[in-house]
Amino acid sequence: MKRTIYMLSTLLVVFVAAFMVFGVRPAQKVRASQGCSNLSLHGNYQLVMEGSNEGILTSYPWDFSMLANFDGTTGADELGGFSGSSVVGVYNGEPYYYGSFTGGVYIVFSDCSVGIYFPSGLAVFDDYQVHLAGVISADGEALGIGYSSFDFPWTGSFDATKVGN
Repeated sequence: MKRTIYMLSTLLVVFVAAFMVFGVRPAQKVRASQGCSNLSLHGNYQLVMEGSNEGILTSYPWDFSMLANFDGTTGADELGGFSGSSVVGVYNGEPYYYGSFTGGVYIVFSDCSVGIYFPSGLAVFDDYQVHLAGVISADGEALGIGYSSFDFPWTGSFDATKVGN
């Protein structure tokens, strides 16, 4: 019974996060007419993730920010790689600095949807796998929702804004 309630509450949070990202924010124009590829997400981005850690009875805000570097790997159905530096998390009002990581992967599909997968074993995510799913907008920004496994139900939204060249 507890597991069912836990799973339902986690799904509810995912839907609320999706609504907040796509329902409250004005719709962004997607570049689907031009087509997208991993090259559409290439270079340095400020990546901000806002969300919460959902428990059975409590919910704590847990937000992250970092400088992410996407390699723009090209090729049909080929995964790109990314790394993160200056990774900072704020859990329930307490800041934590996590340094950097390598080994993340991502893929941008021709319809401009994107999947970003952080490597497992990162202390910033308490060793759980975190995934981001979203779209690339006309100005090259990526935005969408984020989530982790049900064992550690972090859910929220993300925004990746290009910085530099």
